[in-house]
Amino acid sequence: MNLKNTKDELPIFPEGLPIIEDTEDLPTLKLSPDKIIISAEHVFEAKEVRSVSNIAQICRWIFNYPERKFYLFLIEGIKENRDLIYNIEKNGILASTTERHFYKHPSDQPKDFIRFHPNEIEFDWEREIVQKGPKYIRLELNLSERKRRELEIKEKMDTEREADLNPLEIKPNFMGIGIDVNKALRWVKKLFSRKK
Repeated sequence: MNLKNTKDELPIFPEGLPIIEDTEDLPTLKLSPDKIIISAEHVFEAKEVRSVSNIAQICRWIFNYPERKFYLFLIEGIKENRDLIYNIEKNGILASTTERHFYKHPSDQPKDFIRFHPNEIEFDWEREIVQKGPKYIRLELNLSERKRRELEIKEKMDTEREADLNPLEIKPNFMGIGIDVNKALRWVKKLFSRKK
């Protein structure tokens, strides 16, 4: 989720997890686990939650994908964090869980964070990461109940409005099909306003 352009747009998530149709070529494990959990998580950084339009998009993603985890990583100890958290909570996203002791992983992967306590360093590369810094906090993002209800109502209203635009009616009338003239006029106006 790298923001390459300066617009207030976040990349659109894929429609879902990839579906594997041909499983014959997949390697098999000699293990037999009792349970396998498949999950998806999405990571944001401070620059991606500064604009209201990005926050609104993140709200829609959390609403549309409630089974996924959404995290915000912020550099620990920066005064700006308080304003960012206030701004996302004002727009309906709760950040009720905060975890500490995260660092950027030395890999080339963007948004790859690793967690370990600075007093429990096992490897030299971990010591190097701690010395270079910075240290991050991770906030789990969830929708407030108020925002969830608001988005449910908006979705229902949009669905009803879209259904109400169809000027054709199948009711008892001449030949079984009729036209609602008021809806037809609104439909024609909307059709021509799109072409401009």
